[in-house]
Amino acid sequence: MRFCSNIGMFCVFFYCVMAVSCTTLRENRDTQPENTINGVLNASLYTSDVYIGYSGRMLTRSMEIDYAKLHIAHQMAIRDRCVVDTGMIDLSEGDQDSLVMDSNFDYDDSHIDELIDYIEVIETYVFPGLAVVLARDNRKTVSANIVIPRLNTERPRWVHNPQWVREFPGMEDYSVGVGVAGKNTALFKGLRIADVNAAQAIAAEKNSFNRSFLYDYVNSRFVDIETGNAILTKAELYGFYILDRWLEPDGSACYSLGISLNDK
Repeated sequence: MRFCSNIGMFCVFFYCVMAVSCTTLRENRDTQPENTINGVLNASLYTSDVYIGYSGRMLTRSMEIDYAKLHIAHQMAIRDRCVVDTGMIDLSEGDQDSLVMDSNFDYDDSHIDELIDYIEVIETYVFPGLAVVLARDNRKTVSANIVIPRLNTERPRWVHNPQWVREFPGMEDYSVGVGVAGKNTALFKGLRIADVNAAQAIAAEKNSFNRSFLYDYVNSRFVDIETGNAILTKAELYGFYILDRWLEPDGSACYSLGISLNDK
């Protein structure tokens, strides 16, 4: 009888523990992002010391985490300071237009190994074709991010209207840019291209030079004067950070919402 009584007490105890645990998990789930790729890519839901890193699928989870941490370390270095330098020349040659582009994205990556030591992994998520790691920069003072609501399950409002983000309290100290990347064979590559393009969008707003010019166009039959257009951009960005990312469900495009501190 004593044995049965103990079993009964254990069952009651186990039930209570499970009930408390389930309640705790439910409360945590209410404050956590939706467990989908787009759900976990919204960095504005976390504190400002949290970064989102990602990698393609690899042989082991450890390799995926290490690659994602390397990606985060580079984001940390870029946040300290980066220089965006782009050039685009649009030429009209007869009945055809041609576009020549070049860009340079420069930052101090000499201390990446040191930065990796400050990274504390919080959570990992695995999806088809993509591993996502949430991690904290232990150098940084914890503060709240500016939460950017999605408001639309089809795609976030900021995708086509980045200026809307400026309306949120606290955004007056930041410049905003949206980067876009087309379909890529690897999801993580498309996301990284979108991140860089977000920095380029902010740089173009800060310091851009646009000039039209005339040039001689020569072919086998005649010489003509055509019009060209040159757009040059160069800017230093401080505090560049990706607040949100979005993947089209069919994989056709990646979007990144970037912010950078305004010039003092």
